[in-house]
Amino acid sequence: MTRVLPSIIRRATLPPYLTRSQFSELSGMSARKIDYMRSKGQMPYVKRGRTVLFKTTDIESYLSEGEVPAWAVDLASPPSSP
Repeated sequence: MTRVLPSIIRRATLPPYLTRSQFSELSGMSARKIDYMRSKGQMPYVKRGRTVLFKTTDIESYLSEGEVPAWAVDLASPPSSP
């Protein structure tokens, strides 16, 4: 439940589509990197006239693909010596 709630709040506050500058601000990626990913087919997009938009759900999916889980460390037991 604690993990689901932030995603619900985030979806409620973000628009369904983002511009390249909004995508850049959200992800921390440069606009050039986003253009490269779009040109290589790594990021789906919608184009209406000259306007290029990215689905918020596609951005979140792309970013979560690179998620690295935290390691569980047991601090109660001493480290094993070789």
